[in-house]
Amino acid sequence: MNALIDIGNSRAKYTLYHLRQYGDIQVVANEQFDQQYFNQHFLAVEGVIVASVANELLVDALHLWCKQNNKSFKQVVSEQQKANLCSAYDKPESLGVDRWLALVAVSNIYPQQNCLIVDAGTATTIDLLTADGQHQGGYILAGIDTLYSAVLSDTTLVHAEKSTQATLAFGKNTSANVNNACWAATIGAINVAIEQAEQLAKLDKVIITGGNAHKLQQHLQLPSEHVANLIFQGLATYIE
Repeated sequence: MNALIDIGNSRAKYTLYHLRQYGDIQVVANEQFDQQYFNQHFLAVEGVIVASVANELLVDALHLWCKQNNKSFKQVVSEQQKANLCSAYDKPESLGVDRWLALVAVSNIYPQQNCLIVDAGTATTIDLLTADGQHQGGYILAGIDTLYSAVLSDTTLVHAEKSTQATLAFGKNTSANVNNACWAATIGAINVAIEQAEQLAKLDKVIITGGNAHKLQQHLQLPSEHVANLIFQGLATYIE
């Protein structure tokens, strides 16, 4: 059994992976993710596979704990190549590891297929992976909540209430104007990405993941497939 861990800016998520089965996703605040927590939850694992977008102090603490408890440890970072997958970046280490792991997972789940990968979370990221294993690049834009917050924080006279309804209708009050525009901007960007991708390769799959995935699906130009927890599926490929 291995612990697959994704450390973010404010919280860590993990699952216990055994015999190709994923346990329930657990979420813990970074300030609580410490030696005591490791002792309570990870003593039974053989090893730890971790990715982190920001918090190297937590990674170092986890690495030290693994050494002290005879657990294998691997930190995954973005690479130029893994098996048949090749990064589009000139400096591959600068590609966010969450995006890299999504590419790794999709290349493993859907080999030799042209896939557009949309991760709709705090940020919305879009990446094209062609059937030859080549990452063709992509887009990064603010996520729905981040777009909404930016409008309110940077404009003095705009006051709105947050809505979770994904609609593209013209708003008839300020709240609807702001909320609907955030969805429209995101959906528009994804649909433009679909058009750009199809100029390079006929898409076999549009893969969508992240917290806003289900709400976005109904508005896309092409049918899409929701795949949960791509990061953990990518991390699992690094188990030796």
